[in-house]
Amino acid sequence: MSKKTTKSKQTYVAALAKANKFDSGALSRNRDGYYTPGQRTKLFLTVISIFISSLVGIGFGGLFVSTGWLIFPKEDLFAEWLRLLLSILAFGVGLWWLYAGGKQLLHFWSSLLMDAVEGKLAIEEGPVQKDYDDTQYKSMWHELIDWGFVMFSSERDGRFRFNLVRGTHFYLANNHQFIVSQKGYNALDDHKPHILYFAPRSKKLINMEPI
Repeated sequence: MSKKTTKSKQTYVAALAKANKFDSGALSRNRDGYYTPGQRTKLFLTVISIFISSLVGIGFGGLFVSTGWLIFPKEDLFAEWLRLLLSILAFGVGLWWLYAGGKQLLHFWSSLLMDAVEGKLAIEEGPVQKDYDDTQYKSMWHELIDWGFVMFSSERDGRFRFNLVRGTHFYLANNHQFIVSQKGYNALDDHKPHILYFAPRSKKLINMEPI
């Protein structure tokens, strides 16, 4: 490999790491299938953040359900139609929050916690291409990209999402979709082979490099 090619590859790795908030200096450790201490600390911080956010969602759900019960008319339902309507609305919103917060806590948070405790990475290689779906919405969990990690989704509609941000950017590799930020999406050298390092259970993308 020529010096020019090596420099170009290093520049690309640095740009990819900056866009996705990866740690390019951790690649030597990641190649052995392990996190660096810094990466693992970030993973634990993400676990804590998701746990707190899930509890907040469950708390909101409980609050709305309780409110719905308190304002539910106890005598003539149709005479107090406004209270009945508000009660049904509060019940609906509350149950939605309970379901969403509980599912994220039981499914994604638990797998992420096990990944953080185990401390081992999965490694996969192959061509990676850009993918975008403007019919999906990013969830509040996807905003954890700013913590330095990217959520993985194996199916386009396989995970419940709080609908906050319209449109989802992906890296598509071996029939897997890694959700990324728009900066990460723009930084990718499309259709070129890469090595991907990700948490095996939660499928969080931790690092990557071109082959």
